[in-house]
Amino acid sequence: EMSSGEPSVYARELEGNKGETVGFRKKSQRAGTDYAHSSTCQHCWDGGDLLCCDLCPVALHPECAGYTPAEVRALRRWGCPHHHCTECGRKAQAVGGMLFRCECCTRAYCEDHRPEGAEIVGHCQRFENLGQIHPTTACFIRCDKDCIAWASSDHFKQAYADAKINMNSGWKMAAAVAAMDPWIKPGDKILRLPLDAFNTTTKPLVQATFTDLKKFLIRNIGEKECYLAWEPPKPPTPPP
Repeated sequence: EMSSGEPSVYARELEGNKGETVGFRKKSQRAGTDYAHSSTCQHCWDGGDLLCCDLCPVALHPECAGYTPAEVRALRRWGCPHHHCTECGRKAQAVGGMLFRCECCTRAYCEDHRPEGAEIVGHCQRFENLGQIHPTTACFIRCDKDCIAWASSDHFKQAYADAKINMNSGWKMAAAVAAMDPWIKPGDKILRLPLDAFNTTTKPLVQATFTDLKKFLIRNIGEKECYLAWEPPKPPTPPP
């Protein structure tokens, strides 16, 4: 019999998540469709050509993830390091249903290997700003003193602000580009959109998501120009 005492962080977070699923099953989200990906690398925090996780908003430079261009071209589906324990390699399902993901780096930990000095954050506001519903299999942390210090930096705070810009720039209203959208003409169904800087992966234009289009524009004209080109929707003219 286990001795009584203060419940673990895992138990408290799991208890806190119970209310989110009572009476209904939470709608699953699709990366790049229901929420945007980060425009900065989770490892070095610079922008550029990023490899996007198929399971969450994390994005990494291929070289920061340890991939060569040839290995990137061979990928069909990719889960970032936030989806397994850095120490033992086990996924959330194998460790009781939760991993402690660092919001400042690529490391994640199970309850057994969570660093003693880690700072508990709970929800990652930056990812929620991008449209993600907080996953019940995650509790976000700042895993060591370097990550705790980084969370106070101007660069880190700017990443939060950029995520909010993405959200305020119509992400929810334009989460997916549907085939019935008026700007897509019938002949456009044969057009394909490059999904990476090497033009090795493409998808039909009519199936492109908002994130696909945004990243294509950023690769070709630059992030600053994309934001400068954005014009917020004008309010409707009141009837006379």
